[in-house]
Amino acid sequence: MEYHEVASLFPLMDGEDYENLKNDIRKNGLQEAVYLHEGRIIDGRNRERACRELGIPLKTREWSGKGSLVAFVVSMNLHRRHLSSGQRAMIGEAMLPMLEDEAKDRMSQGGKRSGRTRRGENEGMAKMPYLSDEKTSREQAAKLVGTNPRYIQDAKMIRREDPELAKKVEIGEIGIRKARGIVQGARASKHEASLGNGGAKQGKKVKPLGVGTDRAHETINILMAMPKENPVRKEAYEAIEILLTIPQRDKLREAGFTLVLDWVRRYK
Repeated sequence: MEYHEVASLFPLMDGEDYENLKNDIRKNGLQEAVYLHEGRIIDGRNRERACRELGIPLKTREWSGKGSLVAFVVSMNLHRRHLSSGQRAMIGEAMLPMLEDEAKDRMSQGGKRSGRTRRGENEGMAKMPYLSDEKTSREQAAKLVGTNPRYIQDAKMIRREDPELAKKVEIGEIGIRKARGIVQGARASKHEASLGNGGAKQGKKVKPLGVGTDRAHETINILMAMPKENPVRKEAYEAIEILLTIPQRDKLREAGFTLVLDWVRRYK
């Protein structure tokens, strides 16, 4: 039977946990039906696999279709598992595009309904739940899985920068904070290596590529002198990478470097 993409939010069981589930089904039968949506499994991949291996008929039921499919699957699975904050964050990050798709669908349905009302667009939109600036998909995901929105953002960065490291966080082999530190440390080392002609390794003050302000130069020089394990150093390099994406003549760029410089001066 085919699996719905939302079912992959939670990893499949393995080892002792899976064998315990399989033995329970062998002894007591399948007590909880597998949920389907449009003919695909949304909850119960482990139960389906165990029944298939044991040759036991599968009990299924259709999802009601009410509310959020993502929220339903999370509610069915979260309480069954002992997950770390990092694992919850990785699950939350993986559901972001799904939540965004649901929001678009609600907006589309809301627009269709509004076209049939006498009051027009405003009436349809007023009744429509959607992702607003105050409640972003990241915040929704964090609330659903019970973790900090910042961890969701960290998970996104880790998956983008180091997919193999992300897999280790997903299985609970490494924590989200440690993984973030590894990624930020790699970024800092890469940034220093790009400063030019080995100057960073020799401890020389060099002009960083793409930066055109004295504040940026001083910030980089302070950071280069900091111990690599200093958390301020790692956070500052991340801020610098963001500032480098702003056009050089933009006043916001210079103001940002001023803030970062004041910050690293305080903790150098």
